[in-house]
Amino acid sequence: MRVIFISILAAGISALFFLRPGSQESGNKGAYIISLESWQGGQRIFKFPNDSIFVCGDRTVQQVMRLDQFDFQGKVSLMQSVETYYLIDFNKGLFKDLGRDLEQKTEKIPWKDLREKRYGIDFRGDLHFSENFKIKDTVYEGKKIKKISYTAENREKYDILLEPFSSEEREPVFFDVIEPRFKGRVVKMTTSYPDGKGMVVYTTKYVPLSNHPVLDAMKNLR
Repeated sequence: MRVIFISILAAGISALFFLRPGSQESGNKGAYIISLESWQGGQRIFKFPNDSIFVCGDRTVQQVMRLDQFDFQGKVSLMQSVETYYLIDFNKGLFKDLGRDLEQKTEKIPWKDLREKRYGIDFRGDLHFSENFKIKDTVYEGKKIKKISYTAENREKYDILLEPFSSEEREPVFFDVIEPRFKGRVVKMTTSYPDGKGMVVYTTKYVPLSNHPVLDAMKNLR
């Protein structure tokens, strides 16, 4: 009998995801679904488990998923499950690792520096923009958007799609450098690596929610 067990977490993925402190003032409730895929030679090599960023007022919880692969006598199966939840205070740059139980008392769980967070999409804003941008209008999923293209100093090529910010709501800022500059939400970013090393595709999609177990639990988190 041969059983192989492999666990994969989206640890240390630099998706350059950043929420500006104080910007989440909308009364909307929902989740931003974050996807990250790696491609090589026109074929998808791997898709990391989606992370979700739940927002409700000024509260934010990141749900970090894990992917377990089982190989039983040559038959491979995959299973996704929650690895942990992070309660995040973007105003102070702090987070709490809540584990998998959102019903527990969280007051005594210590706050830590957000830079110490281990899993899921990184919350960072370290893009460099000394390069020349090419900007054009295009259509993505039936919406008129902007496409920003540039080549970094390390020869990495970036193609970034942004949809205009809503004029009705003050939306959270994820990519702290590029979104305010071009006044739009990054919905897709493709990073192509030099010398045929493939590419990484990042996408984010907002899903409005009126009810959800995570949103309900957020009311009592401290």
